[in-house]
Amino acid sequence: GNFSATSQLTFKAADWFRGSVYTCQVTHEKELKSQNISRSPDDSSCGELKITILPPPVEQELMEVTVTLTCVVSDAPYGIEISWNREKEHLESEIQPTEDGDIVESKVNISTRDWLSGIYFECVASHSNMPTPKT
Repeated sequence: GNFSATSQLTFKAADWFRGSVYTCQVTHEKELKSQNISRSPDDSSCGELKITILPPPVEQELMEVTVTLTCVVSDAPYGIEISWNREKEHLESEIQPTEDGDIVESKVNISTRDWLSGIYFECVASHSNMPTPKT
């Protein structure tokens, strides 16, 4: 008769986009079969990013002249770029990888007055494999 087996491997998207190679090996009746899989160099797909902007803690709003906004990008491919805009004006910020390689954070410090006045801030994620940036 016929027999089939399935195996599933879970790995970080960042590893896939870096071009890591994964090998499946099967041994049957002392015969070893191997199959390698990796991202194709011309694969221009990026997974669907999820962008979340975290507001500053209330205590910071009440007690400090600056507050920190945090942009969290989930399912981020390796090499993702994140920028911040204030009313379409570029702001300086830094990207900080997290312990989960698929999540990247960027923080920006702004004046508490701007935050409380309702000025529009946006976080923009872009990547060479994305047709358009995502906000």
